[in-house]
Amino acid sequence: MRASLGRILVGCLLLVPASAFGQATTGLALFEQYCGSCHNTPAAGSRAPDRVSLSQRTPEAILDTITNGSMAVNASALTPAQKRVLAEQLTLRPLGSLASGSIDAMQGRCSAKPFTDPSSGPMWSGWGADPGNSRFQPAASAGLSAQQVPNLKLKWAFAFPNGASAFGQPAVAGGRVFVGSDNGYAYALDAASGCAFWSFQAQAGIRTAVSIGRLTSPGNARYAVYFGDLKGNVYAVDAESGVLVWTKRADAHPMARITGRRRSTAAASTFRFRLSRKAPAPTRTTSAARSAAAWWRMTRRPAPNCGAPTPCPTRPRS
Repeated sequence: MRASLGRILVGCLLLVPASAFGQATTGLALFEQYCGSCHNTPAAGSRAPDRVSLSQRTPEAILDTITNGSMAVNASALTPAQKRVLAEQLTLRPLGSLASGSIDAMQGRCSAKPFTDPSSGPMWSGWGADPGNSRFQPAASAGLSAQQVPNLKLKWAFAFPNGASAFGQPAVAGGRVFVGSDNGYAYALDAASGCAFWSFQAQAGIRTAVSIGRLTSPGNARYAVYFGDLKGNVYAVDAESGVLVWTKRADAHPMARITGRRRSTAAASTFRFRLSRKAPAPTRTTSAARSAAAWWRMTRRPAPNCGAPTPCPTRPRS
C-alpha cells in the first residue's frame, strides 16, 4: 500500500512543471528576505499587514505597492521579474486576474436604461445619509417599518471578483446600488435584481462611501457618483453610463489615502475628502462638482506640546 501511494505521489509531482516549483520557492525566499521581518509577525501597534492579509490582495495591488507605492524603497533591489514572481506567489493568483473585476467578464449584466432623478424617490447617499451623519432612514424613505425588518429575506447577492473585504458604504438611488470594492472597481447594480449596469476601474482599492450629486442644470440633468481610492485619487463618474467625468490626485504624498466621504453644501456645491496619512496630519480637499479644479485645502494638525499637564484644545467634529 505504501509503495502504491509512493508511486501515486511521484506521478503527481512529475505532472507539475519544475518551473512552478522554482517560482514558488523563489517567491517565498524573496518575501522572507525583503518583507518577512515586518510582515511575518507585525509588531504590536504596527500598521503593517500580516502575510495572510497580504495574500488576500490582488497581485496587481502587491506589484504596484512594491514598484510605485509605499514599499518601493524596500523592494528597490528586486528586478521587475522578481517583483512579478513575489506578487503572484504571495497572492497565489496570476497577474492579469484583475480583469475579472470588469463586468465584461460577468454574465449577470443589465440592459442599459436611463438613470432617473435620484431625489424623486427614496435614496441613501454618502456615509451618514444627512449632513448630521445620523445614519437614520425615515420609514417613508425606507419603505418598511422597524417591525418588518426581522422578516426580510435575501433576494440577491453580488460577489466582488478577487475582493477580500468590503469597507465602503453603498449608495442607493434611482433604483441602483453604487458601491466600491478593494479590488479597485466601482459598480452600479440594479437594486431589484443585482445585475450590473457598469463597472469602473479606479487606480487603487476603494473604501470610501459613494455619494451622488447633480452635474448639470435641472432641465438637462446628469448625475455623478463620487468616491476616492487608496492612492489619494478622487473620482466623479457618470451615474448612468459609468464613464469618467473627472479625476484628481487630491494629495501627492505617497501615503495619502482617501477614506472620507463627499460632503456638499447647496450654496457652493463643494465636495470634501479626508486624507489619512501615515506621517502628516489629515487633510481636506474641496473641489467643484463639475470639474476637478481644487478650490482650497486645509490641513489640521494637533497643537504642539498638548497633553498632560497642558490639555489639548477641543475641536468640533466635522
